[in-house]
Amino acid sequence: MKAAYLPPRSLREEPLLPPTEMEAQALWFEQLYLQVLTTDDGRTVEIIQPGFWNHGGGPDFTRAVARFRKDGKADDDLTIGNVEVHLRPADWTAHGHHTNAAYDETILHVVWESKSGRAFFPATAAFRRVPQVVLGTQLVAPWPELQPLCASLLRGPLPGAVPGRCSPALAQLPADQIADILRGAGLFRLRQKARRWFWRRRLTSPAQCSGYLKSVQPKLVQKNGKMVQRNVAAESEWRAESSREIRERKTGSFAVKIWLRCNGYAEVYH
Repeated sequence: MKAAYLPPRSLREEPLLPPTEMEAQALWFEQLYLQVLTTDDGRTVEIIQPGFWNHGGGPDFTRAVARFRKDGKADDDLTIGNVEVHLRPADWTAHGHHTNAAYDETILHVVWESKSGRAFFPATAAFRRVPQVVLGTQLVAPWPELQPLCASLLRGPLPGAVPGRCSPALAQLPADQIADILRGAGLFRLRQKARRWFWRRRLTSPAQCSGYLKSVQPKLVQKNGKMVQRNVAAESEWRAESSREIRERKTGSFAVKIWLRCNGYAEVYH
């Protein structure tokens, strides 16, 4: 009996899967999208504050701040409300948000993709249309480059909107002292975000893309008798970024304590 010919197996990369809903939320939380987004109704929207990440019931992000524009003209007032993140437009009704009053204050519906040929208009229980943004086509870099950052964020405890340990002490201080503390903390956080954006732009800017991609060519290493593909350069780059952020958090926390003590607010930490 003649044996059948079997062609040799070829080694190839498996395509990266699209993000999960939690990874899409991480993209929104880290603001890894363009500065000005386009909605499905032809408007543009500038995200001033993506909101506080809600891990319980209700909208995914609360107290978000946005400025909508129509025909190039910005609204005079900022829009404050909630943001809901899904993978597809139809998930809005599939999850029952169109009949749930908890979603009446939603100002933006963010979806990863919109493949359906039909237009979909999410609406609240009060029959108000919610503007919709497709996130997958408006990122600062391709999804394969941003996936490691989202994965590292989701490995640890997720950020949440919970009161800090110093909130009871702050509540007893005069309003002008609270304003001074918040102003100083805001300046510190602004510097922290500027450093993070500096390194993020180095990894995602078009000027660095070609050199960065050349430096992270896939390498094959032998492990337990199997060929495992590892992006060695990219892994070390992301590890360096993560350790840098940890050092900044520790240094920043110490700097805030020193600033408070020097300005007579040491009792907040007792």
